[in-house]
Parts: sequence; structure tokens; C-alpha cells
Amino acid sequence: MTAKASKLDKFIKAADKLVESKGVSKLTKTIDKTLDIAGNAIGAAADVTNHQLDEHNKRHQSDVKLPDIIGLSIDQAKELFATLDLKYALLASEPDASFATAKADTIVSTVPKAHTVLSAGSFVKIYYVDAEVIEVSQSIVLKQENRKRVRKEAAKAIAAKIGRGTAMGASTVIKATTNVTKNISRPSKTEKSRKEIKATIIDGPSTADESTNNEGK
Repeated sequence: MTAKASKLDKFIKAADKLVESKGVSKLTKTIDKTLDIAGNAIGAAADVTNHQLDEHNKRHQSDVKLPDIIGLSIDQAKELFATLDLKYALLASEPDASFATAKADTIVSTVPKAHTVLSAGSFVKIYYVDAEVIEVSQSIVLKQENRKRVRKEAAKAIAAKIGRGTAMGASTVIKATTNVTKNISRPSKTEKSRKEIKATIIDGPSTADESTNNEGK
């Protein structure tokens, strides 16, 4: 038998003894007990959670989700709230540009907002617009449009004025440039006198020669 085979046999025998020993069986029993305890703990936690959910549902089983009533008439809103365990008050809304195209006696907002979950008996403010509110809202829109128109006209007037000023300025520059060019090309009085003096100097000697010639004759 080789040395490697001998070592392998010893290892197998040692493993068999370890499996058959009391230490392994005790460890197995301990693991089983731990699993039982963990299972019981999980079960207890589940029971507590279910109890809490039941209590929560009992407390909130009468809660009401506020429906979206914007756009409904006052009469329709009253009929709907008659089926809900909620209290409400109808209030006229303040004029606003957004109400200029609304229909008279319709709901425009609620406090709290739609889809809010409320306890039974909670209070809701319902805002509506009537013909008077709509009329004032339309006048607000007209004023806003007039202000916009005035601003546009003022902006156009300023732009036109700036344009005219630029054109006049350019015309002035052109005229000034033309005058300067003419003055540069036109001989000055000094230059004219210099030419005349130069011509006199040139003509002088020829006149003297002629007088000398006449005397010689």
C-alpha cells in the first residue's frame, strides 16, 4: 500500500467517526431548535402585522376620498355630497382672469383638493362662480389685453423713432462727408494767389526781354 492510499483511508475513517459522534447529533438538534424558534418568531411577527392592519382598517374604514367636482353645477355638487359623509360650505370665488370663460353657477375649486382622503364628517370648502364674478373676470381680461396693446404700440413707436433718428443721422453724415470732399477738391484762395504770383513771376522776364529788344532796335 502506498503512502497516499494510507492517508486517504485514515481521512475516510475519521470522517465516519465524526458523523457518528454525539457532537454532530447535538449540533443537528440545536439547528432544528433554532429553526423552530425562528419560525415561531416569524409567525408571531406576521400575527402582529395582521393585527395592526386590522386596527388600521377599522379606524379608516369610514374614510372618504373627496371626488373631483370641478365643472359641476352647484345643484350637481349638492346631490353628490348628499351621498358622502362630509360637511361642506358653498363660497363665491374671487374674480380672476381664468374664470372669464366659465359657466355661471359652476364649481371652480375645493379645499382640500380633489382625491384627498378625509375622515368621516370632515369639512370641505366648495368655491363657485356666478354671473357677477364672471363679468368682473371678463373685464380683468379686457384690461390685460388693453395694457398689452398699449405696450406693443409704444414699442413700435419707439422703434420707428429710433429708425428715423438713424436715417437722419446717416443723412447728416453723408452731407458732411460731401462738403468735406468738395472743400478738399476745391482750391483755396491762398492756392489761387500763389498761382497768380507764380504766373506773374514767369511773365516778368519775358516782358523785360521784349523792352530791351525794342530799345536795341
